[in-house]
Amino acid sequence: MKAKAVFKSVIVIILVIVILVVSFAIINKKNTSNRELNDFQPRVEKVLRKSNLPGKVKVTRVFISTGGDYEKNAEFTYQEKVNNKWVKIKSGLPFDGRTKKYNYDFNPINKNDFSHSETMANFYQSSWRNSKGKTIINKAEDTFSKLKVKNLTFATVRGQMGQNGDDTVKILNSESTSGSVEKEFKNAVKLNRKSNSSDVSSFNGYYHLDPEYYMKTGYNSVRIDYIYHARNSDDFNSDKYRKKEKLINKEIEIGLRKLDYSKVATGTYQIVYTNQNDDGTESNTEFELVIKNGEIAYLSVT
Repeated sequence: MKAKAVFKSVIVIILVIVILVVSFAIINKKNTSNRELNDFQPRVEKVLRKSNLPGKVKVTRVFISTGGDYEKNAEFTYQEKVNNKWVKIKSGLPFDGRTKKYNYDFNPINKNDFSHSETMANFYQSSWRNSKGKTIINKAEDTFSKLKVKNLTFATVRGQMGQNGDDTVKILNSESTSGSVEKEFKNAVKLNRKSNSSDVSSFNGYYHLDPEYYMKTGYNSVRIDYIYHARNSDDFNSDKYRKKEKLINKEIEIGLRKLDYSKVATGTYQIVYTNQNDDGTESNTEFELVIKNGEIAYLSVT
């Protein structure tokens, strides 16, 4: 009996030690995480302030990115007050993992930057948060969610900028080119940035751009994502899969031609479906759809 009591006591002591060790590890990890967030908070703010972005910043996550130990990504939320309402976006900035300095080589950003880097793309997205942008997205979601194809599931809709080539732009306006509409867009951003109104110059001049207008010129586009549940494990490079893909594409094309586009904005719609196999492999297929005055002006697999 005495031996059994001693054994139980030892077990209890071991369990207590394990609980204490695990608790310490969790607390230590949380404290380390908080320290890192606090460490990168002023670093992110400094980069954004230099980029003429004076809004509220909150670093939410810091992690080692695909660049390895020498690159850390700081994710953050950014808010500005526009027309007495707070508008929020999410983005991220890369930093050198050793020096913790902003990694300019990976992601250039400054107040005159028009590059399509990941960070700046999220600030471009702010114009899709204004009333016209929301209307375009909502109407696109309402229309494209009605596409009926077996095993195809509607996923998301989001606005894009600067995604169209000359051929697409000319379908919308035969006298324009991708270069000319981009130049017009940049000039509009510059004018907004010079405005004395904080509302107009918000989000570094992007928020008050008119998404509907830039859809018509061919500079903006809307991306619609679907998931296709293949339920097989065919090699995506095999002849068998390519034949199957042609049939899927034909089904989707027929479905797209049946939709009512009377309520969607004139412009380009990038239709993307991700083909997911049961074994975890996947591939993407894209369609380019141009709508003009409620009718299909162009539709093709890209």
